[in-house]
Amino acid sequence: MAYRNIRLHPVLRLIYFLLRLLGWLGISVFFRRRLVLGLENYRFDGPAIVVPNHPSTLMDVFNPG
Repeated sequence: MAYRNIRLHPVLRLIYFLLRLLGWLGISVFFRRRLVLGLENYRFDGPAIVVPNHPSTLMDVFNPG
């Protein structure tokens, strides 16, 4: 199915835009700078599993790296 050809209702487009803006602002505020310790120990030649060593919070879902 090609979802790119579907035209959304203008109200839904506005809601999507506002939620996307809110998400971007939240990520920008909570994750201004990342500190990676031990970067020399990482291997970048294949897949990896990134696991935090602390209890997850709501914003951890949006942290890609």
